Amino acid sequence: MRIRQYTALILALITIPLHADLIVPTLETERCILRPLSLDDAPALFSLASDPVIARYTTMFGQALHQTHQETRAFIQQCLTMQQKGYGINWVIIAKENNTLIGLIHIFSYSTVHKKAELGFCLSPEYWGCGLMTEVIKTIIFFMFTHLHLMRLQATADPENVGSMQVLTKCGMQHEGLLHNYYIVHGTCCDRNMYAITHEGFLRYWNMQE
Repeated sequence: MRIRQYTALILALITIPLHADLIVPTLETERCILRPLSLDDAPALFSLASDPVIARYTTMFGQALHQTHQETRAFIQQCLTMQQKGYGINWVIIAKENNTLIGLIHIFSYSTVHKKAELGFCLSPEYWGCGLMTEVIKTIIFFMFTHLHLMRLQATADPENVGSMQVLTKCGMQHEGLLHNYYIVHGTCCDRNMYAITHEGFLRYWNMQE
């Protein structure tokens, strides 16, 4: 998709460094709406936070599957608190076809000094393999570099999570190496592949899309 098309998909945005007063914009892709996370999303997000298939590859929602909506609500509150402090941004992924919450985008470890951040994401398994997450992450990357002026965005992936690694590569992120014993996932010490895209890499990648 061309740069001008990505620009047109940003419905509302603030072109200032991320901080406590940032208004999180709603973004749009061809098949999805990306809107700010809210406490009202707890019931729908619970279906992802309690899914063992999703938990196999991520601890985004914690070290244990959520058992109640209240746990998910507490998770959302924690995300919003960190967002209010200027440390991240959270979007839920809404499928246009049925107006259903199907995923979450989590920007964290944001540094205004070093102009870098980390990307986390999850998607309902029924939407895996159709290119939807690639579509979403390309839009997130475009926003982070053009409106929050990052110098680096990184993401990690389980070495067995081939789908996520393919998504990151398709979005222009480069594999930088294997991080040994990087995370404790459900009680087990696990490795992670590190992927990243720099400002220069972003410009090269998007120029190729023209």
